[in-house]
Amino acid sequence: MLYLYYPIHNPMFLKYIYILLIILPLSGFASHLRSGEISYKPVPGQPNTYEITVIVYTNASKTAQTDLVSVKLQPGDGTGVLTIQRINGISGTNSFGQWCAHLGELITPLIRKNIYTTTHTFPKDGSYILSISPSARDLGIVNMPTGNLPMYVESMLTVSSSLKPMTSPQLSLPPIGDGCIDATYKINPGAIDPDGDLLKFELIRCKTTLIADYPGGIDIAGYKYPNELDASGRTQFSMNPKTGVITWDKPTMQGEYNISFRIEKWRDGVLIGYVSRDMQITIAPCLNAPPVIDPIPDTCVEVGQTLIYKITSSDSNKDTLTFTTTGLPYDLTPSPATYTPDGTSNNVGSTSGTFRWTTTYDHIQKNPYQVYYKVEDSHNGSHLSDVSSNFITVIAPSVKNVSSLTYLNGFKVKWDKSPYPQVIGYNIWRKTDTPTITADKCTQGVPANFGFTLAGTVSGASTVSFFDSNNGHGLITGFNYCYIVTAIFAAGGESHPSEPFCSPLMIPFIEVIQDTVTACLKNTISIDSTIIKFESDNPLTKFEWSSSPEITLSSTDKILVTAKLNNPGLYFVKVRATIGLYTDSAKIYIKVNPIPTAKIALKDFQGMPDSVMYYNNSSNFSNIEWKLPDGTRSMNPDSVMVQYDANGYFRVYLTANNKYGCPDTTSILHRVVLKGLSMPNAFEPDSPHPEVNTFKPKAIGLLTYHIGIWDLWGNLIWESTKLDNTCPVDGWDGCDRKGKKLPSQDYIWRVKAIFIDGTSWKGKKDHFGKFHTEGSFILLR
Repeated sequence: MLYLYYPIHNPMFLKYIYILLIILPLSGFASHLRSGEISYKPVPGQPNTYEITVIVYTNASKTAQTDLVSVKLQPGDGTGVLTIQRINGISGTNSFGQWCAHLGELITPLIRKNIYTTTHTFPKDGSYILSISPSARDLGIVNMPTGNLPMYVESMLTVSSSLKPMTSPQLSLPPIGDGCIDATYKINPGAIDPDGDLLKFELIRCKTTLIADYPGGIDIAGYKYPNELDASGRTQFSMNPKTGVITWDKPTMQGEYNISFRIEKWRDGVLIGYVSRDMQITIAPCLNAPPVIDPIPDTCVEVGQTLIYKITSSDSNKDTLTFTTTGLPYDLTPSPATYTPDGTSNNVGSTSGTFRWTTTYDHIQKNPYQVYYKVEDSHNGSHLSDVSSNFITVIAPSVKNVSSLTYLNGFKVKWDKSPYPQVIGYNIWRKTDTPTITADKCTQGVPANFGFTLAGTVSGASTVSFFDSNNGHGLITGFNYCYIVTAIFAAGGESHPSEPFCSPLMIPFIEVIQDTVTACLKNTISIDSTIIKFESDNPLTKFEWSSSPEITLSSTDKILVTAKLNNPGLYFVKVRATIGLYTDSAKIYIKVNPIPTAKIALKDFQGMPDSVMYYNNSSNFSNIEWKLPDGTRSMNPDSVMVQYDANGYFRVYLTANNKYGCPDTTSILHRVVLKGLSMPNAFEPDSPHPEVNTFKPKAIGLLTYHIGIWDLWGNLIWESTKLDNTCPVDGWDGCDRKGKKLPSQDYIWRVKAIFIDGTSWKGKKDHFGKFHTEGSFILLR
């Protein structure tokens, strides 16, 4: 509903027409398009079907080139163009000699409002761009490089089976209003959203199409916002994204300007639609100061109460004023808002009136209501205006008697049932620690800066409890938890927040799995989750571990520790863990059993092979186990004999176990040295047996070695130093160095050798007990 108040007698009316006729030639020979917009609303009972309304303001002067009897609408769904006839105004013949069922409406003597309506069914869910691009704009528009361009306007509609059919923002204030050079110009489209969705406003550049009535708009090349034309930079031009007010401070050049803006429709953080308006502003030189609407603050009203406040405006020139107010509260059923002008006001130099609204629960919605106000003067033909708006939030009373009780690892939150049938559920909000911000009377829901998070939501007005277990993960013990409950209403509104109820959660979070642990002396054991379990994984938990002096702990400020057991006996380990306000503690006992003493002794009997006896000299044991170098094991409690047929280092292990099952393991490393060298006294080179057909010493355990063969005349015939695995490799085959077989006779050998234990070979022992490192032998053929 639009409330328009103007005086019955206006002595400036004829002068206003006269001034317009003077200003008009600034545009040259005008075309006809001044403003355009597209809106839509669902048709009840017809799925995916919408009533689409196009509003175009045109020049009604005699210089206009044509009359816009119809427009062509592109629905954006690929079904083809829709031709829509004008539906407003009386029937008759227009200035071009055409008979029209509807001639439109003259808003002023030079401006015609044209309304076109149709219904259209969209084939499926989706987002659609509705557009028109009639021809043509006026000539001589200051902020466009050329005139006679098609005017492109579009709106966005989302059709969704999962959403309630939506209505576009409705623009309740017309795109009419002139401005003066060096005077602040303001205008507001007065956007009303019947669905109560959040609206956002933004300026966009005017668009056109390459061909009239062709879909797909493009920014006009060379288009400039009004402030971009002012090289001095003192002109400001902006649109408030929240209120929608456009402020031009201050125009510097006269003429016609076109601007465009978009009103976006947001629901739950998602853009679901928008409406754009393209409009014309005429700036002229004039001696006039615009009227001023006194500040109107944002406010709130508790549902069921009546909101009343005064709205006043004034004009320094004492001009006759026209006051307009609009907004969704005026259109609601039941109990719409009203505006009543004061009976004493004649609207000369000032206006005053009273806004009154008795609210009901049907008025509760998520977003506040916006009410628009406009006052326009009439000063020697120029019409300057001021616009303002305020937001009204309808507040539902808070939920009463919120409380919480510790339950399992969380809280059971309870509250009183709301007495209002429009409630569809409740939101339960949680915060750790006491709130620092108090809700004022206009707070709806729980703002983000309160620090609460949504713990859960329940459906139904009669559901008056909620178990908060942090979605099954459990709340962290040791903290103070505060709860606020709000009621939810069908239109998305939320009640005033309840009084917070706070309670500490002090649930023991240490679980002892084993209160006594048995271990063996000198072991280091891990105190892990198999012994003690911490049900809270809060990284802020502080740990303090302590123990009996006979136990050495590591990492005593960590969640897990290790314990080194230094003495036999019964000792304790204690943990103290703190989370927030709560400290939990636990103690476990460790029974440390003594261990036996494992000990090995050996006796080397030497020989070939080497025989070594290992003796068990352990104490305090009940059984033992030997692990021998060849991998075999023996349980003989006394001793084991091991024979070695190779040189090297060999380790024998002994594990002794006592009656407590505590082991002690020791080992002993033994070096086996098998050594010896013997010389043959004859050999037969032509024999088929390899053991007698070469002359080679038998030896083992050699570190270094040299053998030489001489004839009886002192000539060296053959020699070798090669060893493999401490044994000689080569033997003499009875030939000289050229491979010639030598005759059967005596030959001389000489040997020098050092064994692996560092001792030298003494030589071959004769019958008298003397050792010789040389001797004779016979070659047989």
